[in-house]
Amino acid sequence: MRTLLAFLLTIAGSFAVSAQGNNNYRPLAHAPWTYEQNLQIPYEQYSICAGDNAVLIATSGHPFPETLWYDAPKGGHLLHTGSAFKVSPKETTVYYAASELYTAERGRDAITVTVTPCQCRQPLDGGLGFVNVPPQAVKLDLAADTETGDLLLHGREAWQGSLLTIQDSQGRELQREILKSDRFRLFGAYTDGVYIVNVTTPEGKVLIGKVRLYQ
Repeated sequence: MRTLLAFLLTIAGSFAVSAQGNNNYRPLAHAPWTYEQNLQIPYEQYSICAGDNAVLIATSGHPFPETLWYDAPKGGHLLHTGSAFKVSPKETTVYYAASELYTAERGRDAITVTVTPCQCRQPLDGGLGFVNVPPQAVKLDLAADTETGDLLLHGREAWQGSLLTIQDSQGRELQREILKSDRFRLFGAYTDGVYIVNVTTPEGKVLIGKVRLYQ
């Protein structure tokens, strides 16, 4: 309360000086207290994944003046009022912040939000590395048929016509084929370890699972 009171008294003092006559008149834009209203911006660059959001911060450190957010360095549209602005752009976007008391000479501060189509990196068992998982992927359930040596895909997907790929823990592709049913076999130079099984259905649904091989 003391800080706010002192701030209001400073404003009142500025108007009192202006009322004494033209010799003592100073435009509002150049009053000493306005220089203290430069925005405090902790981050001018944000990087988010597509679909995520970022909270932009730009504050004067006082309850007044407010922070105004625009979509252009001059003119444009007012997007938000307040020191914190939660955004979720679909592509890389620049936002412009200014104090309510900003002047054309002072301009607006630019804050850039970079949007990238991220993939999630999930750890494999035993510290063997990471696998890139597309954001819309779901878990693939697998089982082994010990009598035939086949691997079985669980679920009600249209497995016939789906694309199957298998990678090792370093991301190297070892197998690729078009499925004819809900079962497949491993072929090639497989050794003990964890392998990533990726199935993309004809409808574009991505399912990812893993299989561990033992001797």
